[in-house]
Order: sequence, then structure tokens, then C-alpha cells
Amino acid sequence: MGTRNFRATYHIKFAIANVFDQAYDSGVFLEAGSFSSAAVSVAVATVSGDTTIVEGCTYADFIFTRPSAQANDTMIINYTINGTATQGVDYNNMVNPIVFLPGQDTVILNLTPIQDGLNEGFESVTITVSIINPCGDTVISQGTIYIGDGPIINITESDPLVQCIPDSVLLTASASGGYAPYTFTWTTLTGTTLATNDSLQVYVNQNGVVQYLITAVDQCNFTHTDTSTITVNQTISIDSLVMTPATCVPNGTLSAFVSGTNGNVTYSWSNGQNGANVQNVAGGWYQLTITDQVCSASDSVLVTTVGAPVAAFTANPGLGCSPLTVVFVNNSTNANNYSWNFGNGTTANAPNLAAQTAVYSTNVPSVYTVLLTASQGANCQDTQTLVIPVSVCDCADPEALNYNPSANVNVASMCTYPYPEIVAPNVITPDGDGINDYFELDYVNVVYIEMVIFNRWGVIMYSGNSNDVTVSQPKWDGKEGNVDANEGVYTYTYRATGVSGGEIEGHGFFHLIR
Repeated sequence: MGTRNFRATYHIKFAIANVFDQAYDSGVFLEAGSFSSAAVSVAVATVSGDTTIVEGCTYADFIFTRPSAQANDTMIINYTINGTATQGVDYNNMVNPIVFLPGQDTVILNLTPIQDGLNEGFESVTITVSIINPCGDTVISQGTIYIGDGPIINITESDPLVQCIPDSVLLTASASGGYAPYTFTWTTLTGTTLATNDSLQVYVNQNGVVQYLITAVDQCNFTHTDTSTITVNQTISIDSLVMTPATCVPNGTLSAFVSGTNGNVTYSWSNGQNGANVQNVAGGWYQLTITDQVCSASDSVLVTTVGAPVAAFTANPGLGCSPLTVVFVNNSTNANNYSWNFGNGTTANAPNLAAQTAVYSTNVPSVYTVLLTASQGANCQDTQTLVIPVSVCDCADPEALNYNPSANVNVASMCTYPYPEIVAPNVITPDGDGINDYFELDYVNVVYIEMVIFNRWGVIMYSGNSNDVTVSQPKWDGKEGNVDANEGVYTYTYRATGVSGGEIEGHGFFHLIR
């Protein structure tokens, strides 16, 4: 606890004698511990349990304790501070003197070190309490703590060497010198966070040096950053791939030039051939993989084709209504055989550029894909495709009697419409209850309607018409202007035009009841 008490040595003399009756023994009894001087003790308490604290991390308590026999009085204690640390600079200012109130036997002062970032080694703080007791004795009690600099965190990280790419590399890190446990953060050199643990999996695919930053933070929030370096040094390399074009025979060639190999090297081409130089290849892409005693490398090259066939054709018409007859004109070059697939289940083969004809019949709208393959021998081919949309052109109007739900193109001249029909009510009750409040005609197959209503003397009470009966239609609300019409019998006439152009006329009467 870092407590030291200093006591002076004193002597006491007692004299005792028997005067009247020597038959009795005499004695003096001293209470154990009764010869002591009352003192205030100073003790030190830290988180670590010793007398050391760290700037910016831990703190210490100076604990002043007085004897319980003095607990009922108010006591004021002045203390002195010594040591190599400076109050207010290396640690906080503390209250001096301290006061024990009645009933209080302990006072605690907190000392918190200040993080200054300087390398000063350990600095000390000693608090000393000197008291003169009633006997005139000087009693001294001390407590000392030591302030250490913030720790220097050491990071041990991996710096791997990679000799074959592409590769997935594991980077690891550990820390020491601070206050565990540690947390870790991996970032790029520009500050982008990649991971928050003690390892990082990265992918490398090119030679050179790649660096990542690893930051360790201890329990006191002290940090340190270091660099983890990946050195990629793959020496094996395909410097160039050289080809000569192929005809449809085929007669192309491939050659590889490599460097940085170690020991025996194998050459594997994607067409199954081996060696640095291969012959008799057809046109197309080829990949080469070389392998030595350390690792491998790959690259690819395109062998062009000389005089290769080019498939091309046109369609006339390119779309239309079923049944659709289409003529295909062949515009291909460098071919000596042509294979057709018309997409409707029929095919054709021709040794020349002769035009082809195909018929497309369907009950539902369809799209047909036509494929032409132009060939030059067994080794060279080219293809072209065209799509032929074929529509069903018929009556697509749901109002028509011959409505075709599969038709996607409406041909109005192909539609047959029913004759218009009109039905009229025989009574209205315009009382606002939502039932029979209006005189209006019910109709089907009507595109235009007009209606006139008369009273018994032939006076026109209402006249109206509509060119779009799906939006509005004429109807009478039982009023003459803004005044309710009288109960009684009213007559009406109407004229309607049907969807097919036919017209009907009619008349009748109805009762208005209120």
C-alpha cells in the first residue's frame, strides 16, 4: 500500500511500595497497546494493486485515515507533497488541507496523471502527514506513488512473399507492450477500412509491393499503427504469343516466348496440343498455360481466319399478319453450303445463294427466329439470325359478335356488331333515396343516344344526348329548371346509334311519383 509510519522511542517509569501490610502483594496492570500516539495514516490504492499508475490510463487514491477514538471531532490536516512529478503539470491539483468531519474517519484524494506525450520515465508523488500528539510527540505518515509514461505498443505483423499469382494471402498481426486486450483495424493506405480483427485475407494478381495499415488499440485506448507488406515476385512470364492466320484447311500456327522460368517447363494449349510451337490450328481463341518447378502463368491469343465465310440474309416482309409469306434473300460470302432453319418447323439446305420462302401460320401472336448457317468445308462456319414477328389480325373489339381474344391487331372491317337495344323504365320516384331517382334509358350496343321528355301538354321538360355513353348518358332528375315537376304521366322519345352504325327510334310514357 506504500504506507510508512515513523515513531519516536520514549520511556516511562512507575514506582510502587507496600507501607502498612507486607502480607499483601502489589502490582500495576498496563493495557496492551495503550502506549501509542494517535496518528493519521496515509495509504495508496491503485487499480493495479501496486504503487504504479500510467498517464492517460489509470489513477491512484490517497486514503487518509484517523483513529476511531478521534472520530467525533472535526480534524483539519495539512499535508506536504514531494517527489519528481509536478502538481498541475504531471497530475491534477489536489485539495490541501483535508478536513475530517465528526463521524468521518476516512478522506480520499484522487490523483489522476496527465497524458503529456513526453518520455520522462517514472516520476514520483509523495504525500506526508506530520502530527504532534497531546504528548508532544511528532508522528509522521507517508504514501508514495509512481507515474509512468503511456506504453509503447509493439505490433508484430506478417510480411509475406508471394511467388505465384493469382493467390489469396492471409495477413496476421499481434500486439504487445500495452494493456491487453487489443482491437485491430486493417485499412488501405488511403484509409479505407478492410477488416476489424487480427487477420486479413487479401487477393493479389500482379507483381509488385502491396501495403496495408494495421492499427492496434489497447484497453487504455493507446494506439499504434504499423505496415504489413506483401511482396509479389512471380518471375515466370509469358512475354508474347505469336500466331499466323489460318484458312479453313486449317493451317494456322502458334508460338510462345517466355522468361523467368525455373527448371523444366511444360506448355499446354487449350486445343490439347503441347509445346512452345504448334501447327495446323484453326481460327479461334487459344489459351496457353506454362508450368515450371515453382508456379505457372497463362495467356491467350486469337488466331484469325483468312477468307472465312460470312453469313448474311434479309427478310421481306420482316413482319405481318398470319398467314405470312416471307422471302429470304441470301447475301452470304465465302461459303459453299447454306443451311436454313426457318423457326416454324421447316428447314432447307442449298449449295448456292438461292432465295428461300417460308410461310408462317399461327392462331396466337408469335415470334419466329430464322437461322442461316454459311459453311466452307467442315471447319469454317458462320451464322446469322433474324426474328419474324407474326400477328393475328382479326376483330379485337370485345363489343363485336365475332370478337377474337387472340387477335393483337384489330381490323375494324372484320368486326360484326349486334343491333342496338333500348329499355326504358315506367316510373321514377325522385326522392333522393338513390332508387329510381332519374329517368334514364338502359341500352346495349349503343354509341350515341339522344332523349326528349314532354309533359301531358307537350311541353319539353328535358332534352339531352351523349356521343360517349361509356362516360355519360342523358337522364332526367324530375325537375323543371330548379323546381320539382308535378306528379303525373310524362312521355319521351329517343334515337340511338348502334356500334355497327344502325339506328333505332322509340317513344313511350312513364309515371312520376313523389
